[in-house]
Amino acid sequence: MNALINRLFWLDGLGFGTPEAELVFERPLPAWAWAMLAVACLALARWTYRRLPGPRVGRLVMGVLRGAVVTLLALLASGPQLRLEQMRTERDKVFVVLDRSSSLDVPDGPNDATRAEQAANALE
Repeated sequence: MNALINRLFWLDGLGFGTPEAELVFERPLPAWAWAMLAVACLALARWTYRRLPGPRVGRLVMGVLRGAVVTLLALLASGPQLRLEQMRTERDKVFVVLDRSSSLDVPDGPNDATRAEQAANALE
């Protein structure tokens, strides 16, 4: 089943069934809020069909379907994500840029030292 879902959503390296992957939400709600939201969506959808003409069973089915769709939209709005934490260690690198422009001859350091003299002292 996981292979089918992975093919449907084009998940190559990360997919359903990966032991380290977890389903998280960008804007999570507690379980009681989801329950209240689902009941409110179903009640609102049922209320919208209560005075329409037609068979009662048909209106009830349409109300439940509309409530389920609104609940699904709320679920998608909460931002579901399939997340896999990856730790990678990268070695530090130090780059030194030296130039011989005329700005190095400006005496702006302590005791009127030029920038070239300051750089030479720092390298010593």
